[in-house]
Amino acid sequence: MLNLLFAQLLPSKQLADDQDEGFVGKLLLWGRRQAQYRRALAELRQLDDGELDDLGIGRGDFSELAWHHVNGGRPLVRPYR
Repeated sequence: MLNLLFAQLLPSKQLADDQDEGFVGKLLLWGRRQAQYRRALAELRQLDDGELDDLGIGRGDFSELAWHHVNGGRPLVRPYR
C-alpha cells in the first residue's frame, strides 16, 4: 500500500530491465549499487603499489573508478604518463 502511495508521488523515469518500478524498487536498486560500490572499493584497496603503478592509477582514483564501475559509466581515459 505504501509502495502505491510513493509511486504516485514520485515521477517514474524509464527504468532498466533489472529495476522494479516505484519507491521500494528504487530503494532496493540504491542499496544494491551501494553494496557493489563498497565491494569494488575493497577489491581496489587490495592492490599493492606495484600493481597500481602497472595499471597507471593512484589510490586517489579509487572512488571515481568504483563509481564508474557501479553506474556503468564510460571507461576513464588517462593520458599516458
